[in-house]
Amino acid sequence: MNYIYITILDKAMSKLPIILLLLLSLSLSAQNTFFKRIRLSDKAQGGLNILKIEDTIFLNCYNLNQYSSFGTYLMKVDVKGNNSTSNFIEDLKPFDRSILEDNSDIMLSGNDIFSFNKQKLYRISKDLDILHETILFDSINDYESTFQLGLNKYEGRFHISTSSLDNNKTNLFDYVVNPLGKMDTILQLPISDAKTFREMFVNKRGEMTYFYNRAFSQLEDENGILTYKNGVFTNLWKTGGYQRLRRVVPRGLQLKDGGYVLANINKDFSPIPSILKLSEDGDEIWTYEWFVKGSRGREIRKIIECSNGDIIGVGVLTEYDYTPKAELCAMVFRLDKDGKLLWEKAYYELEDGEATRGVISDIVELDDGSFMATGEIRSKETFVDILLMRIDADGCIDNFSCGKTVLVTDVKDLSQNKEQLRISPNPFSNQLNITSHFDKPLFGSILNLNGRVIHQFEINSGTTNTSIDLEQLSAGFNLLILKDKHGTVLHKEKVIKI
Repeated sequence: MNYIYITILDKAMSKLPIILLLLLSLSLSAQNTFFKRIRLSDKAQGGLNILKIEDTIFLNCYNLNQYSSFGTYLMKVDVKGNNSTSNFIEDLKPFDRSILEDNSDIMLSGNDIFSFNKQKLYRISKDLDILHETILFDSINDYESTFQLGLNKYEGRFHISTSSLDNNKTNLFDYVVNPLGKMDTILQLPISDAKTFREMFVNKRGEMTYFYNRAFSQLEDENGILTYKNGVFTNLWKTGGYQRLRRVVPRGLQLKDGGYVLANINKDFSPIPSILKLSEDGDEIWTYEWFVKGSRGREIRKIIECSNGDIIGVGVLTEYDYTPKAELCAMVFRLDKDGKLLWEKAYYELEDGEATRGVISDIVELDDGSFMATGEIRSKETFVDILLMRIDADGCIDNFSCGKTVLVTDVKDLSQNKEQLRISPNPFSNQLNITSHFDKPLFGSILNLNGRVIHQFEINSGTTNTSIDLEQLSAGFNLLILKDKHGTVLHKEKVIKI
């Protein structure tokens, strides 16, 4: 929590309730949203899935460090991001969508790192104790390209779906497990051509629904949705001018109304990435396209449906015009149910003035309409840490960083500059005094709660004391940011006008 020490003059005593209310709001905001990295270099290198059970959050993290044990790392945290319990499952390779809830227990699937035809399913308590393990083994699915498409629950049974390639043909396998952890059936579904499957859902009609991509050549791709039931495959939808975004995995989601959303596709070989909504019968309803340069501007790792029908997507920005120069920048966006973009934000840290690389892999909505997300973040020292963040319904952290870019920390710069800058008084009435000991010009901005710049000023090089007239500013708290001519943040402080 950030503490603000204030001196209240006699003439301001009547405004004491306002000040206390502002400080209380500031304190609550700091508790409700956050951005943190968790370094467990010998156990986990990034968050893959996030699961909410009641008021507890569970992270499914991966560990592919060749100098330590391969496996899956489970972590239990509260909504403030505090870690309480963890468990490491050795030799289990996790995949996207490999975790779900069943009667307040955690169901976790993956495959054995050393045996591609051995799938595993665990039932785990909320205290992260393993209750039982089911090993699903078959004698025919032993291809090195075996990929798990997801863990699903339908009519009380669990479906673990895998895809593998053999002699330019695709084999789909569906392992069905009963609630006692016993395997009921293994269903093999051979496909005559080489399709790349990435996700499987059991839809509301009980059909196994597969999202796939097929590469015909370097210039021609195909996306599609296949459904399977009672021995029959049906092409629900396939590209009629839409193509997968080159080198990016297509992502899918089934909506509460039975329809679907597809991401990471583009239309008519355009470099503009798109999101497409389909009806339950495969009819196209709307398309959203980003207007950016380059063919890999955005890669979406996960999409979810909000309680009000909006769509939240997370992933990474790789080419962009409003974020700092970084190879990868963590990204979240929100569309309304009609496909209108409500907001998109990029989140980053500064380390010695350079932006860190971040990716968001999964996100979950909390009861109050805020969101918690996980992924990975890389430092300059090549550490790969677990990224854990909580944002409000507008994608904001601490109610200040609400622009398109969200600078979540600037620890090294700010800690080094505290003695070189002093802001007083705080709270203030009409004027804010800045004492600076920098030997370079400074450029200041004051932002309101919505991230809008409401006042700008400049401090000349060599100027020690500067008074900023803010009489026209409305009462409340704002964010003061000081930068140098290169745009590097030198100081950031919350200020209150009474």
